[in-house]
Amino acid sequence: MGLRRAWQRCRMVHTTFFLICFTFVFYANLQDPIARSLVICDQPLETGNFTGSLGCGDRNLVIERGQDFMSCARATRLAVTLCSCTAMGAISDIYGRRAFILLYTFAMLIAVSCHIVAPLLVPTATWWVFMASSAFTGFFSIDQNGYRLILADMAEQDHDKSELGELLQFQALIQAVGSASGVGASLVVNSLHLESYQQVAVPVAGLLCCCLLLEASLEETRPPGKRDVAAGERQQSLKVTGIESYRLLKGSVYLRKKLPLVLCGGVLEAFGPLLNPWTMAVYGWEQEAVGKLIVMGAPMALICMGLSLPVAERLGERRTVTFCLALGILVLPVTFALLPISPKFLHMAHLVFMINQTGTRSLLSAVDMQLTEEDIRARFQSTLSVGKMFVSMMMQPCIAWLFDALGQDYLTQVRPMLVLAVVVFITNFMQLFSPLGPMYMEALDAITAERLAKRKKAESGEIPSDSDPQPSEEKKKNS
Repeated sequence: MGLRRAWQRCRMVHTTFFLICFTFVFYANLQDPIARSLVICDQPLETGNFTGSLGCGDRNLVIERGQDFMSCARATRLAVTLCSCTAMGAISDIYGRRAFILLYTFAMLIAVSCHIVAPLLVPTATWWVFMASSAFTGFFSIDQNGYRLILADMAEQDHDKSELGELLQFQALIQAVGSASGVGASLVVNSLHLESYQQVAVPVAGLLCCCLLLEASLEETRPPGKRDVAAGERQQSLKVTGIESYRLLKGSVYLRKKLPLVLCGGVLEAFGPLLNPWTMAVYGWEQEAVGKLIVMGAPMALICMGLSLPVAERLGERRTVTFCLALGILVLPVTFALLPISPKFLHMAHLVFMINQTGTRSLLSAVDMQLTEEDIRARFQSTLSVGKMFVSMMMQPCIAWLFDALGQDYLTQVRPMLVLAVVVFITNFMQLFSPLGPMYMEALDAITAERLAKRKKAESGEIPSDSDPQPSEEKKKNS
């Protein structure tokens, strides 16, 4: 299908997803500076030495306590998201994908609005407002699953397995561009060294309102079986497709094999936000330097994602995924263990991580969609999200114990990175050599075979080629 056809097929969906990625990443990258600005200690602030907080003059202490605040806020956010994530499958199947993403985007808008209004009403409740606003930002991960379900529904309508993988790869490209743009915007705000971030929440709320308008204009891709339900049958449909319907997943062999991988994924998600305070404490970087590192990773992500499609077409999906997983087993853990020595290893780890993720995430997400039935697909995704969030929530106290911003010896600095290296090794090893590996490879071979068959038909003129600007409309006319 190609990148151009992937854009034309779901133009409105990708545009809306870009805007919501930009908004979330911009607001999420301000959470750490906001938490550090709340730290207060006995050491006075020296003139010209901004430590991240106007109430404390010890920079490492501000980083240490700010990380404790963020660990508590992340645990609260994950708990709130965990409680609401179980309803994802039922809501999206009964009321549609569009209603589902509208609901969770509106929840994020409420969180940002609390950050604007609450300090005006109760000035002494700054910490509690931060906790409440951080709790609702976790809905973005659920919102992201909603957009994946929309793309899966569109590919299901065309009965094309290879199309789903390409759509998800293009969505990953959109997410990388939106995230890099959000980080760049947050760099500008962080360089101002604001005393209060309340005024920043106003444009964030405006962007979320624009997201709501765009999501309301999206085409509904609800499964046909749930689309036209009579008024008398709706109550029975609610009973069948409600929370009790998660019992249908008990017979899923694929889910049982996937659970250990879900646990490792939850640990990786818990370690992700640690990069920001860890680099500031070990390398002595400022918040702007960390943001520049993430922005510099955007061109690498774009290059890797741009090369992933032609490489997969030339080598095949199986070989592409195997190579990327091998990098995650042999190279990535070593670079994590060497991070305290020099920032050069951080750039190397960043590059290897980009290659590993761009070569596996989209294709393996397409495999997840294909190996689950359509009527339980949304529940399967919500179950994976619940598992990752639960593990990530449980890991927050452990991460707070592993990270010590005041420690100066190598073992203290490398301790969290060693744990991360072990988890990365286990995650990639399980995807390649566990009982889940053959299922992955068989599904990837099926995607390759269908793509080759589709190309052969396109060369013979039986189906429209990639140069056709409106393939989806012709399919609708023919049907």
